[in-house]
Amino acid sequence: MISGCNNLILGQIFTTNVRSQIINTVVIFDINKLTLKMDALSFDNLTTVVMGNIQNIEMRKNAFEAFLLSKTFNKLYLEKVKLTRTNTRGIMKTLFHFPRKLSKLDVKDCSLGFLNYTLFRGESFFVNITNNKMIVESEDAIEITANHLEFTHNDVEGKELGAINFRVLDTLNFIANKMTDKDDYEGVNVLHVTFGEKMVKDVKIKNSTLGRLRGHFLDLDIEHIEISDCSMKLDNENIFNINTDTMLFKDNVVEAVVTEAISVTVADHADFVGNKFEHPQRESFYNILPVSNLTIIAFINNTFKDFEPGFLKMRPDLYDKVEDPRIIFENLTLEKSCDCTLSHSILCTDTPDNPGMHGDGDHHGMFEDILDQKIQCYFETEMTNLSVYKTSECSDKDIIVIKPVGRTVESASSWMWTGIVLGVVCLVVIAVLIVLRVKMIEQKMSRRAVDRFIVPASRSKEAPVDALEQASYWEPGSLPDLLAAVPSSMANSRSSSYHAYDNTLAIPEVTSLGKKALSASFYIGEDNQGERDRSNTAPASQTAPVSYRDTSLVVPSTPAKYESMIIHGSGRSSDLITEL
Repeated sequence: MISGCNNLILGQIFTTNVRSQIINTVVIFDINKLTLKMDALSFDNLTTVVMGNIQNIEMRKNAFEAFLLSKTFNKLYLEKVKLTRTNTRGIMKTLFHFPRKLSKLDVKDCSLGFLNYTLFRGESFFVNITNNKMIVESEDAIEITANHLEFTHNDVEGKELGAINFRVLDTLNFIANKMTDKDDYEGVNVLHVTFGEKMVKDVKIKNSTLGRLRGHFLDLDIEHIEISDCSMKLDNENIFNINTDTMLFKDNVVEAVVTEAISVTVADHADFVGNKFEHPQRESFYNILPVSNLTIIAFINNTFKDFEPGFLKMRPDLYDKVEDPRIIFENLTLEKSCDCTLSHSILCTDTPDNPGMHGDGDHHGMFEDILDQKIQCYFETEMTNLSVYKTSECSDKDIIVIKPVGRTVESASSWMWTGIVLGVVCLVVIAVLIVLRVKMIEQKMSRRAVDRFIVPASRSKEAPVDALEQASYWEPGSLPDLLAAVPSSMANSRSSSYHAYDNTLAIPEVTSLGKKALSASFYIGEDNQGERDRSNTAPASQTAPVSYRDTSLVVPSTPAKYESMIIHGSGRSSDLITEL
């Protein structure tokens, strides 16, 4: 035993090559400042080390592992120990490393300071960490595997998620711990607990602020689990995945419960007693499953606030026996105004005509009368039993009656066939409408094509026809009335800018006659200018015989007056027409 020192520097003094006698227990107590050199805690046989009432522990030299405790190290007790300036350079990775499984690790009433390193790493049969203060800055501040773990009354400020890692093989007692994150929000995000492959015996989580729990917070097979006097927020899925013989969930404040946050398989009984649930979503407890017909699930003295319809809906097989049910409700306080359908709404997410997620059976209708006697709700400003409220305030038409007939297989089958027939009829109607629409479009397109590209028969009779095109041939000695072929409007529209051929009308070649094409210009003058017209005419010897076109088919028209007329032939000069 070493005690009563103001400043103690301890080196490797406990091995047989230094001391002749065998040491089983080392007690270092009541030291103001303890400086430990490398390998200070090295032993040749199973040894228990007790450190108590040490104001300050410092390392003489930082290293990767300050104390790689020997295989013969048996127990370590730290009580009222203050760790300061332990890893100022940030070089040390682990302070206490146990290569051999300890019998016991006991850490009490210690100020462990800033853990920017791993304080403990190894295995121990029994671990007790109680009433300590620590600030966690490392990703793996504590890594311990324990058969029995006691983590109680600790004040932990964690800046890293899951920095304290516990692997529990048999029992866990997590009691009255205050854990905050870097934003001063209380919760256990700094804690990460896993369990062994074999069934765990017992887990107790009590008197702690658990905060917003992440998914898979508790995944285990266990004989008994108790969660009591805690506050938590269950707004993630698969937070509790538990297979247990018995479960006690007591006196907790739960801020929110999503649909699949709780998944518990119970062999014997599960008791939910004295809890307050806020904002439970529908089917929040649906995944609490019984293993056998002997399993009992009880909700006793619980309060529910701001709940969704069907939040208390359970598995249908729990309602099989109304006289001796496997689910028990006692004194349920619903912070809501009483309603004639209140007991139905908390058990069912649907109505008789609109099934919910999992469907509702007739057993709810039979069980609601029993549930009415267990529910307390607000009637004006006072809490009243729901059955009393229904007796005084509700009529038969206000109460939802679930008829077994509406739930039979025959009824469901008839609805199915009705739906099939209606579906087929709808398809036929849609097909007919599509065919009619296509025909209408085709007719409309045909009508537009005819109007645009084909001249109606009536138009050829009504529209004017060129007189030259109308005659099929010219008879010899006849001359077509060329003046009638040109409307007077065309003559009036000609410009007077053509000085050489004033008041001239040109008739283009007539190629449809099969003759030589002709072009003609006319000058029609007064009577005193006749001599000039005849002097400008070609000699008769140069004219050629021409075929004349029958003008009998030409429509009579009022002749236009012209000053003069000149006829030009497109061939030789001898082919010109000289006789008018």
